[in-house]
Amino acid sequence: MGLLAFWHVRAQIAALAGLLVALAVAIFVYRMPAELAVAAAGYGAAFGLFPIGWIILNAIFIFHPAVETGQFAVLQKQVAAMSAANIGVICG
Repeated sequence: MGLLAFWHVRAQIAALAGLLVALAVAIFVYRMPAELAVAAAGYGAAFGLFPIGWIILNAIFIFHPAVETGQFAVLQKQVAAMSAANIGVICG
């Protein structure tokens, strides 16, 4: 968080630095075996990325039929109307 807030490092680099620091603490401070620490990091990445990928895959499957039936245009108009209403509330 410090890299993001104070040194304005890109998020990917800050996340990688956080992972490396966490691995170093686990291995050297808590004496966790390196193989287990790397396996735990891999498990955590898979556990975090699988639900995101699942949501994106389902969004792709829903997007194409919505465009073909014209329902996406309806949704687009509704979101635009909500955005315009929210801008009116904030600015008005």
